[in-house]
Amino acid sequence: MEIFCGGDLLRPIFARSVLPGEPGQINCQPYHAGVTADSDPLAAGCNEYGSWEIMRTLVQDQNSISGFSKVDVATVVGLILGSGLVVGSILFSGSLTPFVNVPSLMITVGGSIAAVLITFPLKKCLSVFGVVRNCFMYPLPTETECIKQFKEFATIVRRDGILALEQRIEDVDDSFLKRGAEMVIAGNSREDIQSMLEIEVMYIEQRHQSGKKIVTAIASAAPAFGMIGTLIGLVQMLRSLEDPSQIGVGMATALLTTLYGAVIANLFCIPLAGKLETRSQEEVLIRELMIVGLLGLVEGQTPRNLEDRLVAFVSPAKRESEPAG
Repeated sequence: MEIFCGGDLLRPIFARSVLPGEPGQINCQPYHAGVTADSDPLAAGCNEYGSWEIMRTLVQDQNSISGFSKVDVATVVGLILGSGLVVGSILFSGSLTPFVNVPSLMITVGGSIAAVLITFPLKKCLSVFGVVRNCFMYPLPTETECIKQFKEFATIVRRDGILALEQRIEDVDDSFLKRGAEMVIAGNSREDIQSMLEIEVMYIEQRHQSGKKIVTAIASAAPAFGMIGTLIGLVQMLRSLEDPSQIGVGMATALLTTLYGAVIANLFCIPLAGKLETRSQEEVLIRELMIVGLLGLVEGQTPRNLEDRLVAFVSPAKRESEPAG
């Protein structure tokens, strides 16, 4: 049986002949013609060590730490389900038309936007779209993917030295990890690397909290402006008590602003603020894992020892279901 393994497109693809139940031998001749041990360190590593475990570690999950964003299915499903249930309950008893009122929307939505603009600087208000995007797209790798990546880094460092990482990190799109790896390659001290990266993590968390505050402010303002709209509608209704036919219509219109505020707050803003808090905690955890991994590279830890240290960031249940090795 022939197993072909490959990293990114710029690296050679190696073939290994394996007999069932036997360790087999590595075919160290690159799949792409013209690739030699001098032109590619992976080929050199294969020729020198002939270790399938090393080659398997080097070529797996090459794209784990990348800028590719994963869609958060739970957020999408939750919003569609919640909106569908609300709209469906309305349609069961009639039409959507009585529930559409432009003045009520102006008071609730417009008032909430005005309150946010008063509370926060314009630049932060405009950044709310990018903040909310984090609820739907998740660009960070999982803890298990990070551990695999650092195990690969440790293997390269142990075999070829710390400078060999320079070529590998060109494939890393995560700016935090890439900056940290560049500091490791540049020979910065352990204390300097830890201090600078921890400061960056602190400000990442601060930016996340700032974005969450905007969404939370909308969640607080929408029901309040809904109540304001209801009071306005009641005043207008009480002024036309001489016409009983207008009382029901006026009351319905007045209550719509409260409905709009409740839906905006409880179906959209409060859940999204909660998801942003979860995303912030997850990113801080991943960044702290990366810091520990980078410091392990500075200390020259073996791939196995580094993996054992990083596994502490993974929950026991996930360790069993998704082994990092």
